[in-house]
Amino acid sequence: MKPTTMMVAVGLLIAACGDTKSDVKQAVRELASENATDMKEQSYAASMKSDLRNLMTAEEMYFTNHHGKYTANLEAIRVMKGEYSEDPILGTRFPTPDNSTPRITLTVAGWTATISNPNTRQVCAIFVGSTPLPPATREGAPACG
Repeated sequence: MKPTTMMVAVGLLIAACGDTKSDVKQAVRELASENATDMKEQSYAASMKSDLRNLMTAEEMYFTNHHGKYTANLEAIRVMKGEYSEDPILGTRFPTPDNSTPRITLTVAGWTATISNPNTRQVCAIFVGSTPLPPATREGAPACG
């Protein structure tokens, strides 16, 4: 919830609750709690989407280096080095702590992957090729639901 929206909501609560400070304080606490929960959900989704974008970059690099083939073997991707660096392409902290290891499935024309986090019920997905994997509906664009 945006700060201006929260201010309007607090004003409406004061009008609805009257001048009872304890009622207003309780209502404000509930709004703040909902806002914090929404922010946590958004941060979990953002970290899962980031991991899926990094996976997509690594898969494309693998595709380029292996004559047009993708892989479902995450370890094969992990050992690849950057073109101008000796660092692993996925880095040493992949996936983000608390995120599950992506589940990669090869398809006829590409691949799909899903990832989850134990702190949320959301699951994020991405696909490359012609096989959408809900909630992802656009190729190469991670989505959560």
